[in-house]
Amino acid sequence: MRSRPLREGERQLAWVWGVSSVVSLLLAPLWVKLAPLLPRCTFRHLTGFPCPTCGSTRAALALASGHPLEAFLWNPLVVILGALFVGGGLLAPAWSLLRLPVPVLSTGAWRAIRVVALLAILANWAHLVIRMR
Repeated sequence: MRSRPLREGERQLAWVWGVSSVVSLLLAPLWVKLAPLLPRCTFRHLTGFPCPTCGSTRAALALASGHPLEAFLWNPLVVILGALFVGGGLLAPAWSLLRLPVPVLSTGAWRAIRVVALLAILANWAHLVIRMR
């Protein structure tokens, strides 16, 4: 696998990502208070089926309350992506400070990532349909 140096714009993005991760962690308790103000799922209301993001708010609330297993049951993909967002945001500034090289993925690797992402979304949606019916 090839790599290249981190560009200046990417360094700035790493710090924005890091700050966003920390702020999201600090504001987690606020989610609990704001959640009742959020609208219900229109897709579920109209069709009776959960949308691919159904349970995301409840998963975020469960995570904010310190219940990761409950959050995972509400929406596994949201929990995994949330963990990747926060974890990556905490690592990105360190990566930038250490000036570590960025891996360059081939076209085939990006194609495989897209296929895996699509399969993950479909599997997550199947989980939601089965669980929330």
